[in-house]
Amino acid sequence: MTNNLVTNLNKLTKNKSILVLDKLPNLQITLSTFNIPGISLPSASFQSPFFNKPVYGDKLEFNNLFLNFVVSENLENWLEVFDWMYQLANPIEKGDIDLTYITGTIIIHNSDNKPIFNVEFLDIVPVSLGDMYFSETENSSEDITSSIVFEYEQYKVTRIPL
Repeated sequence: MTNNLVTNLNKLTKNKSILVLDKLPNLQITLSTFNIPGISLPSASFQSPFFNKPVYGDKLEFNNLFLNFVVSENLENWLEVFDWMYQLANPIEKGDIDLTYITGTIIIHNSDNKPIFNVEFLDIVPVSLGDMYFSETENSSEDITSSIVFEYEQYKVTRIPL
């Protein structure tokens, strides 16, 4: 921790954020909503005859990563994740790229739309790809959205120098 005076009092806004995957370089998913997952460090317990003393744990637990995104008109971003999951579950249909150990990075932008943080997820694994709902009864042309849930080994947050 540094003792520097906070000089930027701008709030973090819900601006553009994208997900990039290192083994799928042609895919960038623009996120409509996402979370930076919480972490926990469960405590152990030191037992004595009079009380149980909590002791710090030694294993971090990471919550799942939940992403919502707008599906591209030709379904490229949705299909890329669908194919990835299909290849993981179906060893006979394996493609040319080993998709078992992928690093996923969310790039978060500031209020000036400049990248300020990378959130890097190691060994990211898709566990759920959401539905897409279509309707011809609506008069407006709303975006089709979907969701992805990932599990991963760990993540780290790094600041991007401006």
